[in-house]
Amino acid sequence: MKIRDRDLIHHRKDQDCLYFKADGAALCLSPWNADFRCHCWIDQKWMPVDRFPGLRLIFTPPRFRKPCSLRQRFLDRIPEEIRELARPFRWHQLSILRLMRFTPYAIDLAHSNPILLWLIAELVSTGNMTFKECRELIQLKQKQIVKRLYPYNPSLSVKFIKRFQMVDYDFNEFLALKKVTGNTAITLHLLHCGTINLKSLACSEMNEELLSCAFFKKLIREQETFNPLYKRIREEFYECLRIAEFMEKRNPWQALKRCSDYKQLLRLHVKWANEVTDEQKLAEFMKRKKTPDLAPPKAPGTDTIVPITTVHELFEEGEELSHCVFSYLNEASSGALSFYKVLWPERGTIALSRGYDNFVVQEFKLHQNKEPGELSWDTISAWLKEINSTPD
Repeated sequence: MKIRDRDLIHHRKDQDCLYFKADGAALCLSPWNADFRCHCWIDQKWMPVDRFPGLRLIFTPPRFRKPCSLRQRFLDRIPEEIRELARPFRWHQLSILRLMRFTPYAIDLAHSNPILLWLIAELVSTGNMTFKECRELIQLKQKQIVKRLYPYNPSLSVKFIKRFQMVDYDFNEFLALKKVTGNTAITLHLLHCGTINLKSLACSEMNEELLSCAFFKKLIREQETFNPLYKRIREEFYECLRIAEFMEKRNPWQALKRCSDYKQLLRLHVKWANEVTDEQKLAEFMKRKKTPDLAPPKAPGTDTIVPITTVHELFEEGEELSHCVFSYLNEASSGALSFYKVLWPERGTIALSRGYDNFVVQEFKLHQNKEPGELSWDTISAWLKEINSTPD
């Protein structure tokens, strides 16, 4: 969050400090040539704030808009080198500026290892370390700083921290950074990555299972490829695991970890999905199953949305559309999910579940797991609206 121009307060008597509002409080930032400290208006007086707010002072204003004179006059007193070093940080920027104001070692660290400086600045902002303690910490060698910050994660090193590639330096990226540095297991999964794009990693929700796979480690370094593919990667990955569990495969992890890229993961999914439609598998299941029919459908169908009510129909649906719907047999038998054939406007299969107070489509896939078009989703949405509005 940045200190916006509209939040700045003009003070007639004091032209040196920067006055502004944030989170419903009036704050004051003393100038660079003073102590560059933040104060808050409490009980009719200015009180020093030990924890710097997570605000961003330096940012690029929109085009065709003049910079605010109050902000510009305040920033002009900060050396240009310092401003440029602090500009990328969108989170804990004020703490970084203050550290660089009083500690020349912080300026050196901003040049050589900005990620490490970012981690130290967070300690000041949250109050986990006093400003004096952080100044003393920065004066140590980088290797000693890492050991002092993370004594319980011996896998962390200065070389590893320098591999992080930042994009926005915002809260999400910092949260991903904290999870990687604070979790030994996640650190170990990433040790062999040449570079680690934290923007991409922030989207992955720090899933340790995915992080252990070679294809995923490759993708987190490719931000442009990763972001649009991540949802599909998760779906394919967990579909593979679920199919393997249904087919009682031994150690499916080895096959998943051998996938070097996303295409190999897709091929593995197709291979296992084809095995699910094996008639021998159906025959073996029918011998073990006491009640061959599925649980009654959760909601009525229509002329173009037809309930699947038997094991044979579920098997034939997967065989016809070349997907792994039959691997959901346990869920369909128990009644956790109901499945429907969609005949128009596109041929597909729906998995329907019952939420807290309405029906929810868990999955809707076409032939070979292709995504439905807009008209198909509109048709399904109209059907959902109708069955959800019908009283039980």
